[in-house]
Amino acid sequence: MATHAETMLAAIKAAQDDNPGVLSITTDGVTVRYESAEAMDNARRRFQAEVNRERGHRPSIAQIRLDTVW
Repeated sequence: MATHAETMLAAIKAAQDDNPGVLSITTDGVTVRYESAEAMDNARRRFQAEVNRERGHRPSIAQIRLDTVW
């Protein structure tokens, strides 16, 4: 059975694939509306990170580009 994070991640990905401008999704009869596409992307990233943690995947190490720092 899928966890809440897996369900939400699948719903957001499917909604964004069908219509990139979509701002709301409905799962299990509950509609979630996001303020902006950026907010929906942030939620997708958060749910992806949660799914990765549940599966035992470690986050990748961030890279810092020193040539862009002032």
